[in-house]
Amino acid sequence: MNPQPEFDPARSDAIRRMLVETVAAEQRSGAASVPSSTPGHSRRRAGIIVVVAVLTALVGSGTAALALNGSAWFGAAPPAPATTTAAPTSPAPTVLPTTAPPTPTVAPNPVAPVIRVPSTCEALLSLTDAEAILGLPVVPVAVESFDNPVFYTDRRLGALDCSFSGEGASFDNSQPSFSLKIVPGVTAEQYDSVVQGEGWTGSTPEDGIAPGAASQCVTRNGYFCAFIALVGDYGVVFDERVPATSDLTADQREQIRQSFTSLVATVGAFPAPAPLWQPEGATLTGATTCEELASDDELLSRFGADEVNIFKSDGGEYDFSGFHAGPNVGAFWCSWDFDRSTSGVSASVLPGGASYFAEFRDADPSLSWTAVTGYPGEAYVADSEGTTRLSILIDGGWVELKVPTATSDDTLRGFAATVLANVGG
Repeated sequence: MNPQPEFDPARSDAIRRMLVETVAAEQRSGAASVPSSTPGHSRRRAGIIVVVAVLTALVGSGTAALALNGSAWFGAAPPAPATTTAAPTSPAPTVLPTTAPPTPTVAPNPVAPVIRVPSTCEALLSLTDAEAILGLPVVPVAVESFDNPVFYTDRRLGALDCSFSGEGASFDNSQPSFSLKIVPGVTAEQYDSVVQGEGWTGSTPEDGIAPGAASQCVTRNGYFCAFIALVGDYGVVFDERVPATSDLTADQREQIRQSFTSLVATVGAFPAPAPLWQPEGATLTGATTCEELASDDELLSRFGADEVNIFKSDGGEYDFSGFHAGPNVGAFWCSWDFDRSTSGVSASVLPGGASYFAEFRDADPSLSWTAVTGYPGEAYVADSEGTTRLSILIDGGWVELKVPTATSDDTLRGFAATVLANVGG
């Protein structure tokens, strides 16, 4: 773009006079008589050409524009130079810093088995409920421990156990009691083996409450009534007892039935059980038969006997799991005798059950457990009535052996090595 020339008053006045004089001369010439010849016409054309030539020259310098526009004639300020306004541009989008999503926090693995039933005793069978049904005072009670690791099988499975007794003692038929147990992960085959077993012989079908449910109510040394059902993946058993010194009315007995019916409906709405807890790292595989604990040949070799026989083993009336669910965690126990004598040995295993040993030890202060070395894991021994007991805590599991106190240390160590090798320790 050419720059706007600076206004010069003297120069502009000279140009104006020249233009005016030129135009006036043309007007005087035109005021004469009508030309009679061509030359007059030529002079007018020549004058116009001169004006045009002058203007053309001035336009080249930009002065003509100033002389001819209104500003030059009336003395107004010259127009402001043309400016170009750039179109607004949108600001660049702001790039926000990106934040990586937080890393999910993984809950630490518990150090011991956890309850896998999504409820509590208070929600399902509170102390108030138990007393209202029985019409007798009761208190919560912890189930007593037997002298076998496999007794803890249902707890290892994550069962919920709610028990109440008149004086806080379990297994006392002279006291009123009320209990509820819910075991997760029970299969139909395991449930049928219980309901069709000797413990529920003569029971009454209760299909109106749940398919396959049963009840067993008897009046003998008081009143005892129990209900059992498989609800989804949960085995449920519910029982109450009143001593002979008390009795229940027909309304109270019906209330017990209605309580179980309501309980079944509640359990039916439970989600599937949480995954079975397992210890960190290696764990024991356990056993499901006596042979898997120790074979006859291994026993005969270790103890120098001529004959070995199974005396008692896990299952039936000796099954410490309320729904025969020991195989779900590899829990099993077995006892053998040698040469048809009263002398024998036993072995039991509870994979993932190491945490129960402390409770078991505290439950019977008559046994003095002493830590010993030379075994894998942690090992403790105690003597009681001619029997030496060896508990080994290894890979999160609990293995216990019982042998006659007269058994040599080498034989006991060899027996322990055999069982540990078989159950995965």
